[in-house]
Amino acid sequence: MPSNERENQRIERKKLKDKKIKKIIWIVLAVIVLLLIVLKICEIDFADIKNRVNSDSISSSVDSDAYPYSVDVRKDSEMQMVNGKFYALTDTSVISIDPVSGNTGYTFDHGYASPVLKSNGNYTCLFDRGGTRVRLDSTTKNLYEKTLDRNLITAVVSKNGTIVYSAFCDDAKSKIVVINKNESKKLEYEVNDGYVTTLAVNSNASKFAFTSVNSKDAFLSSTVHIFNMSNEEMTFEKEFKKSDILDLHFTDSNNLYIVGSDFLSIVKSGKNVEYILKQGSISTVNYCYTSSNELLINYSDFSNSSKSKLDYVKSNGNIKTSIPLKSASKEITSNSNEITVLFHNKICVYSLTSGELKHSVNCDTSVNSAYSLSSRIYVQYGQCIDVIKKDK
Repeated sequence: MPSNERENQRIERKKLKDKKIKKIIWIVLAVIVLLLIVLKICEIDFADIKNRVNSDSISSSVDSDAYPYSVDVRKDSEMQMVNGKFYALTDTSVISIDPVSGNTGYTFDHGYASPVLKSNGNYTCLFDRGGTRVRLDSTTKNLYEKTLDRNLITAVVSKNGTIVYSAFCDDAKSKIVVINKNESKKLEYEVNDGYVTTLAVNSNASKFAFTSVNSKDAFLSSTVHIFNMSNEEMTFEKEFKKSDILDLHFTDSNNLYIVGSDFLSIVKSGKNVEYILKQGSISTVNYCYTSSNELLINYSDFSNSSKSKLDYVKSNGNIKTSIPLKSASKEITSNSNEITVLFHNKICVYSLTSGELKHSVNCDTSVNSAYSLSSRIYVQYGQCIDVIKKDK
């Protein structure tokens, strides 16, 4: 009899335990369902959540003792992101810095009078604007350095390491030269209708675009061209009168952004030009590109306006996000799913996809550049790079 009683008690305890486990499971499921409902209702940006999780895991490993990082130069340095590393361009050298450890990586001296650094993927192109020297580097070594026969105007580098540069020319107003990463000249093209002031090249260097500037009737006239390397033919030409072309940039789908001083347009399929912001309707303040080669542009309705707007323009020309700003920016940068806007007295970090203000920190006018990376904001001022932890 006692044995039966013990068995009944064991069975009863098991039933209670099973009941408790089932209750816990149902509570967990209910919480998950409720969380999904809340996320759906609030339209929470999953890219932002992922970015915050990654930020917390990365930030714990940042070596705060390595900052502020001081660059030993006579003049202020310039900072940009190249393949996840900070590159400081000084008057005498180029220095790569790991943002987590603060350790110096690949570094080289240049001695250029007016150095300009362009980057794409794993490659950097350093050229001496107005001089005759240009060099191509990977993130670990120099591939070549050339001394040219004529003075350089501008240059760009493609994702496969092809350099396209423009220079003055004896037989024309200017010329465009294409050199691959093995230092082999692929093309030399004379431009007779003006001086080539801006260049763009797509990822595999199968086509490039350029702006030629000339004077007509006492006004400067800018013409945008697209050149196909496979058949060495011009596939697109469009003249823009009384407007400066500030930049050209290919999207990953080979559409071409045309950033003007008072307009924004896009060339689709290499032939159809569409205005995103009509000529004369804006005053361009700043612009940059995301890692997906999509455009961020800050503009105001007129010059010296106290208010401005920041648009995220997709590769098809549609405006995905539009953020009203209380003043014009000093600089804008992009990393991951965030836009960092440097003003004269503060730094604001916005969500790329929603436009939500995520972080804001005060600064002074000495800050020249700001980048949001994981849970930190990296700033460059004078000869220093420093780090600021974002507010939670």
